[in-house]
Amino acid sequence: KGLVYVIDINPGYKKFNRYDAGVSAAQVYSILRRELDLYQPGLPERALMVLLNKVDTEADDLVQLVKEEVQEVSNEPVYLISAKDKLGLEEPLQVMYDHVLRRRKQDQRIAEEAAALEALRSGDVAEGEESDET
Repeated sequence: KGLVYVIDINPGYKKFNRYDAGVSAAQVYSILRRELDLYQPGLPERALMVLLNKVDTEADDLVQLVKEEVQEVSNEPVYLISAKDKLGLEEPLQVMYDHVLRRRKQDQRIAEEAAALEALRSGDVAEGEESDET
């Protein structure tokens, strides 16, 4: 289980702001984090990373500036991607894949420990007997 914030880097957020002042990617991140915490307290702590999308639509210096702004307000790694052009996806996808594998192993270990405890409680394993899991 993990959470990935995907935020467009371009200034298209202006049209959604009734004051037309614009909303930065860092502000969008903060809003999303707050909304998720209101929905389910603690949910934002599951975040793995922030993906800044549509980096192919802006100048490199602006992209770096936005990345730095988001890094200042987040505790997660920030990756620059273009989903449309499939740029910058390899590293964040590998991080997600590794996370899923770790979680599966952890869940399997927990299930095995729970089964062993249940076996002890039900008397299926005699006291002092060693299991094969050592």
